[in-house]
Formats: sequence, C-alpha cells, structure tokens
Amino acid sequence: MNTANRAAGPAPVYEPRHVPQLAADLVAWLSSDQAAESEEETQFDPDGQDGPRCSTHRTAEFIRSGRLFAVSAEMTGESVRAGGQLTAYRLEERTPPYPSGLVVWHAPITNQIPVQDDVHVPVIAASWGRYSHGFEVRFWTTREHIVEALVTVNARALAPAALGRLRADARARFVAPLVPVSSTVMYLDDAPEWPCPPLTTSAPPGADVALYLVEYMSAMESCERTLMATWMRMGEEVAVQSREQADRAARKRIARLDPRLPSEVRLVTLRRVSEPPAAPVAGERRPRGPLTELQPVRGHWKNVYFPSTGTYEYREIAPYKRGPKDAPERQTAVPVGVLRR
Repeated sequence: MNTANRAAGPAPVYEPRHVPQLAADLVAWLSSDQAAESEEETQFDPDGQDGPRCSTHRTAEFIRSGRLFAVSAEMTGESVRAGGQLTAYRLEERTPPYPSGLVVWHAPITNQIPVQDDVHVPVIAASWGRYSHGFEVRFWTTREHIVEALVTVNARALAPAALGRLRADARARFVAPLVPVSSTVMYLDDAPEWPCPPLTTSAPPGADVALYLVEYMSAMESCERTLMATWMRMGEEVAVQSREQADRAARKRIARLDPRLPSEVRLVTLRRVSEPPAAPVAGERRPRGPLTELQPVRGHWKNVYFPSTGTYEYREIAPYKRGPKDAPERQTAVPVGVLRR
C-alpha cells in the first residue's frame, strides 16, 4: 500500500487562543438533535446499544468537563516521531494528562484517513473520556479539509458550476468546525498490538472493502501511536505547559453558550535546552547555572504527582547521570586510607 501523504486541501491555522471557541462550537453541535441524526455520527456507537444521541452527548460532556490542549509545531513533530517507534502500550488511568479533554495538534498527524472512495483527509485533533473499561477516543478533521477533499476528487469530472454546488452542499452538510473521522476504545491495563478495533468497519459505498480496511487500520494505527506519544510526553520534563485565555469576545460568547465550557487552553511545547556556559577559570568559583559536566545521581524515591487523578505516588528512581550528554564526567574524589607507623 502506498503510504505517502495525500494532500487534502489547505488547513486553517488554529492558534492556541482559538481552541476554546473551536471546542465551544463543537460542543454546541454535538449537543444538538441535528448531530445525532447526521450520517457521520450514526457510525460511531461503541457498543451498538446507546445510539448516536447518547454517543454525541457523551462526547460533548467529555469536552465540556475536560481540559483543552494545543500542541506546538515542535511538539507535534516529536510526538509523531516518538509514536512511530512505539511497539505496544499499556494504558493506565493516569496516562492521559486529564480524565477527559480535547487536543489540537499544530499540524496534521496523518493525511490517510479514508472517508469515501479516493477521499482521504488529515487528522488534526482528538477527544477522549472514560468509557467502559478504558477511554473512548475520537479523531477529528476540519470542515475545510473534508470539503476541499471532496471538491478536489471531483474536480476533473464536474464542470465549475457543478463544483460550486458540490462545495455549497458539502458546507451545508458539515456544520461543525470539526468532523469525526474515526473512533475507538483504548482499554486500560491492556497491551495489544496496534491498532485497536475500530468502532465502525463499514466501507463507503462503491469502495473496495479489503483495501479500505487496510488503509483505515493503517491510518488508525498512526493516529493512536501519536496520541499515546503526546499523552506520555505531556507527563515528562521535556514538555512545558503554559495557559492561554481565549480572546475577550470569544470568552463572552463561550459564557453565553454554556458557562461550564472551558475558556482557557494549555499550550504544550518542548522545553528549550540552553547552551552550557564556558568552563570557569581555574581558581575561580563556578557560577550557578546549567550543568557543564555529568554528575552521578544515586537511586532514590520520589513523590510523583499525577494531574489526571490529582494524587501523589512514590516511585523508585534508578541511578542516573544528569547534565549535557556530551559533557565530561565529573571526577569524584576517592577516599584513600593512610597507614602511619
């Protein structure tokens, strides 16, 4: 199968301050009757019994009661790279940075999710929340991506007037700023190989079912790997989270829609590594600052805080060496006993 990325049209730039408004519009759509009756939502019913109305309302509550995250360009690239190196995972309840929420990546993490025959769209966001014995996860594309993808596929077959009508019909069909493209349940305390079973395996009309499932499962694997890597990176020292508020006008609109909706987003970036200073002159006291040599650290116990559960837990830290990787190792003094007659 050709795994080259397929372009699916221009993507809107979601600045971190735009994410709360994006989430508010999405929650308003998911809470409406129109969402439960839409073709996209009727596909994603985890156990086949709740029905699309319960599924959409549950996802809306995940976002409403959760936290919003915006991942920077560097962090997005690092998550995609790290996700490609994962072989399997063991999901714990505290693995996500919060029990529920919405994460929006700076750039698409994959361009290969098939939604119709020859129509592939990128994934730009993911939502999650506790469901059954794991986390229900949805991956989302943008409205602009899916509309332009439909127009691009039919560009040669339709006249300009027909393409204009197709674009207008697509915009009327996809009302929300984000459109669901896949959904799954990632179970706790399980270490399966990727990908998790999808919640829908029905191919679009006219599509080759075998080829569709191969492409779909491959794209799902890539998305799940990147999401897991993003969650794990958020809990490491390599990541820095800073809070940003929505614009004043957006905050007022969000409060009118639903006072329970979050109005701030956490921007996740990579920690900047500063260059080590020059070595101090012999005889001078070394100034405090970044380490210039490798220092051995003995094994110890550390009280680690897990924000997803709001609890602390003692974890054993193995011996390690801190400092720049290319720095020389500190020469420690060795006690020597002297015998006197």
